[in-house]
Amino acid sequence: MRTSTSKALRIGVGALVGAWLAYLLLGNGYLNLGAIGKPILSQEAAEVRVGSAFTWWPGVIRGRNLRILVHDSNVEMELRIDRFDVSLSLPAVLKKTLSTSRTNLDGLSLRLRLTRQLPKLCRQAPGLPTIPGQAEPPGVAGKDCVAQVETASPKGTPPRPEDLFRVKLERLDVSRVREIWIEGYRVEGAAAFRGRWAFWPTQYLEIGLENFIMRDARVRQGERKLAGDLDLSLAGKLTTIQLSGLEASELWKSVSVRASIRLRDLQLETVRRVLLKANPIAPPKFPDLDGLANVQSDMDLEAGRVRSFSMEAQADQAAIELLDRRLKGRMLLAANLAEEKERPGRLLLARSHLAIHDPQLGEGKETKRFPDTEITVSALGDSRLEPQRQRADLEFRAEVSRLKFLVELIPGGLPRTAAKLLLEDDVPMVATGKLHVTPGDAEIRELKAEGSGLTLTGGLAFAPKLNGTLNAKIAFVSVDIPLSSNSH
Repeated sequence: MRTSTSKALRIGVGALVGAWLAYLLLGNGYLNLGAIGKPILSQEAAEVRVGSAFTWWPGVIRGRNLRILVHDSNVEMELRIDRFDVSLSLPAVLKKTLSTSRTNLDGLSLRLRLTRQLPKLCRQAPGLPTIPGQAEPPGVAGKDCVAQVETASPKGTPPRPEDLFRVKLERLDVSRVREIWIEGYRVEGAAAFRGRWAFWPTQYLEIGLENFIMRDARVRQGERKLAGDLDLSLAGKLTTIQLSGLEASELWKSVSVRASIRLRDLQLETVRRVLLKANPIAPPKFPDLDGLANVQSDMDLEAGRVRSFSMEAQADQAAIELLDRRLKGRMLLAANLAEEKERPGRLLLARSHLAIHDPQLGEGKETKRFPDTEITVSALGDSRLEPQRQRADLEFRAEVSRLKFLVELIPGGLPRTAAKLLLEDDVPMVATGKLHVTPGDAEIRELKAEGSGLTLTGGLAFAPKLNGTLNAKIAFVSVDIPLSSNSH
């Protein structure tokens, strides 16, 4: 009896050892097809290659130089990973689900663009990513775009959801993210993050970030730099969203994040245009402001609502569009908004300050300088940053240290003789009023400005076009000044 039991045990152990050895041989042989130039997975619209890999236990895999190429009728993508160490469920793979309990990735680069037929691809502006095996976009040196071979996959019958692989990555830990290049937007730098990711094409998406850190990054749109020396840290989540029939407002409501941003320079005018394209989650339309530096910002976003936002920035030479003129100067900007507890979605502007030193006014090729002049603006009020309902209503106070600047700023000007005889150029002027802005328009109401015997009252809209009337009183002289985009 004892002998038969011992024999059965030896057979069982031998079978297990044999199965394990077979797994080592077959599994590692399959994973290392890249050594002979073969992909480990090749389908009509996707390909997976591995430089080298090793597995010592079913589902536990380490490897180097993982490359995933996708070229279907919707997107073209290349994902490169220098090193990977994962624990995945083999039974789930048989059910077309890539499910991991541990995912460590090091050295990641992602490039993605929409699939376009060659004529449409060649009409795009330079700045799209290059994808191996696909036609190269405009701007690639030494290439005649339209002379290339067509590589885009034609539109066809969409696959059934059950035929698509699902991805569920738990305990995702990614270090050394070198590049993320999606369409014309390219981020390069050093980044790392931890979290989870679940995705079923055409069905749902879920993302959780425990921590995302980026250092010394550069952000570009095509050939234009958006930001340099960017430091970013954030934590948050994208709750499960159904991709079928997804609307932008529903996507926005699924986002919760806390972020802190520090960067050396930021081209706000370009960033603002990008945000406006993302309507309906664009901010209200303020005058264009370009060229800030040394920006520090913190934001708390919960379920699509901005709970708090703060920003401080400065620039040696920035520009703002004001009354159809280009105002330049050294600028300091600070703002702090917080949600009102009794009214979710309503943001109170708790602190704001804009200072402009040594301003210059540009009109066409002419530039007028106002040395030793300072402009300061402060505002309080409330705003609403929600899909389809963005607006801001602010009460402001502005002071100009030299009246001469304000007189020159007014479109059409004041009566020259009266202004020269009755006004002192170097005295300050104080203005108050109300600012109302939405994504499509902006206007100043109940404006009142006084200084050196001059009083200005009225209202004006400055977006989408300059329009309004100011009344100017100097002693016994009163004149209405019509404002329009053709005032100058």
